[in-house]
Amino acid sequence: MANIRQINFDDDNLPSEVTMSLTLREAVYLARLVGGQSHVSAGGFLPGGGVENDAISDVLTQGVFFPYWEDGVHEAIQGL
Repeated sequence: MANIRQINFDDDNLPSEVTMSLTLREAVYLARLVGGQSHVSAGGFLPGGGVENDAISDVLTQGVFFPYWEDGVHEAIQGL
């Protein structure tokens, strides 16, 4: 289950950064969700959101899935 590990605050005492832990199943879900969005469509959720979408997709695929599964997230899904 997803857990919040740390919240950092800005000068106005508002959350500026959140560190979370995810189960593999949650990481697969998130990778599939953001991986299925185009840079343009992600901008519809949040102005400029394509940048965040690409960054999340890259960190999950390159940092979590490809180092352990040759076919990345698609192969990881088969093991769930």
